[in-house]
Amino acid sequence: MADHIYEPNSEFAFKDVTFVSPVSVPGGNHFIRSFANKQQKPLYLQPPKCKLKNGVVKVGKRMYCDFIFTQADEELIEWIDKFESLCQDRIFENRQKWFESTLEKHDIENSFSSIIKLYKAGKQYSMRVNIPTRLGTSALKVYNESEEDIHIDSLKEGSSVIAILEFQGIKCSARNFQVEVEVKQMMLLSDVNIFESCLFSKKGQRAAKIDTVEKEEEHEIEQEKEPEIEKVEIKEEDLEEREEELDNEMCEVDLPYHDQNEVVTIKEPNEAYYTMYREAKKKAIIARDMALAHYLEAKRIKIQFSLEDSDSAPGESLENIGKYLEFDIVSPSSEVVH
Repeated sequence: MADHIYEPNSEFAFKDVTFVSPVSVPGGNHFIRSFANKQQKPLYLQPPKCKLKNGVVKVGKRMYCDFIFTQADEELIEWIDKFESLCQDRIFENRQKWFESTLEKHDIENSFSSIIKLYKAGKQYSMRVNIPTRLGTSALKVYNESEEDIHIDSLKEGSSVIAILEFQGIKCSARNFQVEVEVKQMMLLSDVNIFESCLFSKKGQRAAKIDTVEKEEEHEIEQEKEPEIEKVEIKEEDLEEREEELDNEMCEVDLPYHDQNEVVTIKEPNEAYYTMYREAKKKAIIARDMALAHYLEAKRIKIQFSLEDSDSAPGESLENIGKYLEFDIVSPSSEVVH
């Protein structure tokens, strides 16, 4: 059986899937059986891990459960979509042989009910599968992770499970077409929360587990002998005699020679101030020209794209900036030429 359990991926050969003519089933419906290949092997599929929506539901003699998949199970959703499209194509190809009434392709598509339903605002997907029964009781084999048999009542709402499904075929009623899927085996998985116990470890204990220190061999270390200190006699000099010698010595200093006819001009304070003023004014004019250029560029962009100054702070609108730039930094009447 394990050789014929497929995974929902792109490697599955849909071209090998076969269908047989419809047969009558209780309730006035018909059923089109599907197989994995021409040898009529059952089509078994193992979907990824999922959760149960409401556990096991029993309605009369029928039992079923709803599997909940997430957007991460995109490969499974695509596989089911391709399988349902294949079912629609086979119904259309054999419509004259299988049905008395004339069916168009859009009639089949509109009457086909997908087994995948959107759940939680499209964030999840729900798929209903049938549970096999015998004499009104479940015939499903349920295991735990130790591969031990457990009762079906262990399956609760929100339980994490993996399952083996059989895509049995297409159920045909007077109103619609729908793929019938039956679960053959199920394994209940344990949801382990590692943070239910304390995971902290003391730094010293962790270091003791990780680090292994080898005992070093002892070696004799020769001690160096301390050097002997020689005693040096300090001779005292007569400081008074030394000071007298220094006082009596004369030092000759040569001053640079200047021409007596050379005229030395001292710059008046006002001239220095005017030099500083001219430099500052020059920098101000450069800053004004740069500001004017940026102002004109901003004005061009505003006009070209019909922009507003609604988000500008008070005084920072383009019009106010333009008013400031209308005045010269230095007015002609106040400029003094020295």
